[in-house]
Amino acid sequence: MIVGSLDNFRRTAELGFTIQGVKSRHRKKAERMAAGDQIAHYATGLKVFAGIATIMSPFF
Repeated sequence: MIVGSLDNFRRTAELGFTIQGVKSRHRKKAERMAAGDQIAHYATGLKVFAGIATIMSPFF
């Protein structure tokens, strides 16, 4: 799950969900993610799940 502001979700959406940034403290979690895994986006301001995305490439 990616937790962030609605603004950050919108920026990611504007990029076509082609890249997803995570905080450095979540690096090990990001390294375990693989193509085909899914992540849920949670918007903190609205307190809602904003969407689900499928990972298409390994961590870089």
